[in-house]
Amino acid sequence: ETEDFMLRIGEMTSHITLSWIYTKTSKYSGTDILKALIKYCQENGFKSIAGYGIKGHDSVIIDGKRKSIVTNGYYSLMRWGFIPDKGVKFINKTLKTNYSTLEDAFSDKEFWTKWKEDGKEYTGEFEVSSNSLSFRVLDKQV
Repeated sequence: ETEDFMLRIGEMTSHITLSWIYTKTSKYSGTDILKALIKYCQENGFKSIAGYGIKGHDSVIIDGKRKSIVTNGYYSLMRWGFIPDKGVKFINKTLKTNYSTLEDAFSDKEFWTKWKEDGKEYTGEFEVSSNSLSFRVLDKQV
């Protein structure tokens, strides 16, 4: 935790688990913090970052006081390239769509609107190799 943001992670053998990012000032965006975490993973031999995207409300303790926050991790993680554990099947089931591949979904502008409106909490993974689908989504969406 710094005066600008809070980051909760856990290190495993081959990946890091990202619990959440909360920015307290406008000095850094969540994307800035994620990119720094990706660089850390690449430099230290981690293959991926696992994350759980929450939708709804949560609370955090800041300066000793509990604060209620709106969470949109389900949307941010998808835009950042965290691939759902069940891939395109999860997306099709959630949105009642019929995409053949994740690439088809991610390249469809309507997908992003549908996901923001009707998406739900999910567990996903960001592969930190620079040629991964995760990186391609992050580069295109952010």
